[in-house]
Amino acid sequence: MEDPGGGGDGGAGAEQHVGGGGAVATRCNDPQLTDFIEREFLEEQVEAINKISKYVAQLRRVGKGHGVWHFDQMLLEEEV
Repeated sequence: MEDPGGGGDGGAGAEQHVGGGGAVATRCNDPQLTDFIEREFLEEQVEAINKISKYVAQLRRVGKGHGVWHFDQMLLEEEV
């Protein structure tokens, strides 16, 4: 059940969710800290936001009832 439209903002707002760490690193002209924040936190946040936004889009499409049950089954199989 892939979302052909992407289902979200593509992680565009992820920097806001990570906090102001990147802004501080940029303001202090610290490229090592900027790289560390992007590598350790931002990538993970973008992936999580994309995954959740795809799930939300899928749930909106499947509707209530059997569609939700089927979606739950898909999630259970994915975690195994």
